[in-house]
Amino acid sequence: MRERDKIKQQFEYFVQGLEKNDAKFWEVVIAKDCRMQSETVGDAEGFDAVKEKLVWRGPKLDFSRYRIYNTCIFQEKDQAVQSAYVIATVGVKEDYYLHWFTFGGHYLINWIKEDAIWKMSSLKYCHDMECGNTSFVRGWWKLIDYDIWTGYKKHPVISKEEAPWRVMDNGEDWTEEEKIADLFCRYAWGIDEDDFEITASVMTETIQSNIPGNSFEGKKELLTMLQGKRKKENSMSHVGKIVSIKQTGNEAEMVVWRYEPHRIGTKFTHAGNIDTMFYSVDYLWHLKKEDGRWLVTGIDYNIGVFGEKDDGRYYQ
Repeated sequence: MRERDKIKQQFEYFVQGLEKNDAKFWEVVIAKDCRMQSETVGDAEGFDAVKEKLVWRGPKLDFSRYRIYNTCIFQEKDQAVQSAYVIATVGVKEDYYLHWFTFGGHYLINWIKEDAIWKMSSLKYCHDMECGNTSFVRGWWKLIDYDIWTGYKKHPVISKEEAPWRVMDNGEDWTEEEKIADLFCRYAWGIDEDDFEITASVMTETIQSNIPGNSFEGKKELLTMLQGKRKKENSMSHVGKIVSIKQTGNEAEMVVWRYEPHRIGTKFTHAGNIDTMFYSVDYLWHLKKEDGRWLVTGIDYNIGVFGEKDDGRYYQ
């Protein structure tokens, strides 16, 4: 098994611990001297302190689902860095009604290899979205205060200098599909972390972007539009499920479904369809390989809410 696949497995254990509220999963994942910075539960140092912060303190749950998106891992020898988004929905039943709460955000993790096992040496979490019954966490979480924003926020715990693509070279070979999927991770990081140099790095100069009612010609126009939207949001979360990648020689197409439950969840989610994942955008990315690098030549947006039954996999 490749080292990055071992790290993916460890992160899945970590997320399982959150989903099941079972700290035993974290014993093989979190280093003894791990440091955590979290926008929701605060800071902690050392395994016991981190564990205490991570434990669910809300009501006993009848439903809990955590899913991982946009994961990117760079590894060199005994060190690695990972960027990933985790979106969760939890619920409490009352007769035929389900009180539910959806939340999620961006994790940035540094890993070290101890006795042949990858463990988290630092953990950062930026809280990007929430909707539903926030009373589940009031009093022990710091929730988003929408009243204070007069523009966009810069995450206090993640900086653009920590972008995996800047801090570490890739120590292993990637498949062509992994290289293509990584473009969406970079695209999303750049928008969400106000790091448009990273977003720009995935595009050709002549990229075409088609949104219903609008089209943008070239990299400059598209970036100007994205930067303008970023400044109007208190936080952004470009989470996507990679649905398919089709490669033919030096050309490829990638289908991505955007997942933003905080914008559409309250209109659709209820006890009868809690196992359905609702998406808001169907992206079709056009790509080509130039001088050994995959770049995006075009993005087609199809906007409209559609659902798919959850497939049970942690990584989307």
